[in-house]
Amino acid sequence: MKKNLVIFSLVAAMGLMLTGQAIAQSSEGRFPFGGTVDVCGELVDFEGEYHVVTNFVESKSGNVMNKFHINAKGTGVGQTSGAVYQWNDAINETFNASKGFNFTGNQSWLLIGQGKAPNFKLNSTFHITINANGEVTAEVNNFSAECK
Repeated sequence: MKKNLVIFSLVAAMGLMLTGQAIAQSSEGRFPFGGTVDVCGELVDFEGEYHVVTNFVESKSGNVMNKFHINAKGTGVGQTSGAVYQWNDAINETFNASKGFNFTGNQSWLLIGQGKAPNFKLNSTFHITINANGEVTAEVNNFSAECK
């Protein structure tokens, strides 16, 4: 689900950039989610709600700025242990384009186990800069995950 929203935000930004008109748009919505995630070796069934906020601005000169934010809250239950988990996450992305483009994405998951159940924490940052000639001039890809 998250990956699809990320791809959608990039596609929307690129499509609007090609129209050549001055545009400013914002949107906000809440969407349910559910699924199963491996939390420190145990499958945990989660459900909750995403809160999505997007802002898009394109100037007549072609400068584009797109900001995308998701935070999610939910609860889950371990399939084996019955342990209860709280789901908290945030995803923030910024896309800027004029001559070339910059994209930065940050994601943080925090799955908190109740009682003796372990906590799971994931952080990732991705950034890329591509100049007007299509050359990658900067790239960062940091990822960490821990169970404790």
